[in-house]
Amino acid sequence: MRLLQNILNKYPVAYLGLPYMVSFFFDPIIGKSKYDFRNPKAKDLENWFKPWYGKPAASVNRVPTSDVTEPYANSNPDLWQAEVEKELVKDHQLNIILKSDYNEASRVLELDMAAIPLVNLSGNYNISIYLIESKIIDAQTNGANIDLNYTHNHVLRDMITKFDGDAFGTDLKKGDIINRNYAYTLPTTPEGLWNPKNMKVVVMISHQGSNDKSVVQAAEVHVLE
Repeated sequence: MRLLQNILNKYPVAYLGLPYMVSFFFDPIIGKSKYDFRNPKAKDLENWFKPWYGKPAASVNRVPTSDVTEPYANSNPDLWQAEVEKELVKDHQLNIILKSDYNEASRVLELDMAAIPLVNLSGNYNISIYLIESKIIDAQTNGANIDLNYTHNHVLRDMITKFDGDAFGTDLKKGDIINRNYAYTLPTTPEGLWNPKNMKVVVMISHQGSNDKSVVQAAEVHVLE
C-alpha cells in the first residue's frame, strides 16, 4: 500500500490504485480485526489473473507482462512504477465522463457515465464498475507488529457489474457519445461501513477479446461530490 500510494502521489491523475481484498493474506486477524474485507467478486478477479508467484501482486491496465509465467499480475513491486510509466506514454484513445447523484434518505447511488472515443476502436469492449471505500480504521499486520488503528484505503467493497465486466459495445466510433446509467443501493451496516463520504466509484472500459483484455481508459468519481 505504501508503494501504491507513492505511485498515486507521483501520478495522481493518470493512475488509479485498486487493491482487491481476497482470501490469501487478507483473512481477518483473529481477536483483533473488526471487519472482513473479503468478497466473492474480488476472489473471482484474483483467480482471473493467475498464475502469479506470490503477493503483493499488481496488474497494470491488464497489459500482458514480459514474463510468460506471470502473464498479467506482476509480483515484483520494484517493477510496478516502470509498468505504470509505460502505460502513461501511450496515446489517449477514450474519454470517460462521470456524474454521481446520491440520495442520503434512500442510500441509492445513481451513476451517469458517458464514453467518447477519440479514435475509431475496433473489436468488443466491456465496462467494469467498482465501489471503493477508504478511511476504514481496523487492525493491520506490519511484520511482527499489529497496528490496531491502521487506515485502510482503496478497499474494493463491491462491483455494480460482473467481476469481469459487462458488455459495453463493439467497434466504437470516433466522436460518438455512449451513455450508460446505473443505480446501486449502499447497504446499511451496524459497523458504520459503506460510508458514502469515504466512497468513490471507479469505471473502466477494457478490450474483450480472447487475447486482449487490456484497459482502454478508467475514471473515478466520489459518491458524494
